[in-house]
Amino acid sequence: MIEEDPAATVAVATYTEAETATRIGVDRTSIRRVALTKPDHPIAAACLYITENKRVYSRELIDAYVTGERRN
Repeated sequence: MIEEDPAATVAVATYTEAETATRIGVDRTSIRRVALTKPDHPIAAACLYITENKRVYSRELIDAYVTGERRN
């Protein structure tokens, strides 16, 4: 069994799929479609994980996408 070091845990600010859609200014279906069909798109890259069929996105990457900043 691998134990995690609580001191090494990093908190990441996130958006839900609905919050991501609102931030970008499109509907949730468009966000989901891009995340599923365009793996090289910044929105797909910002998807951190899927839980109960809902995607969770990196707030930092979505904000950078909206403002036009590039993050690698």
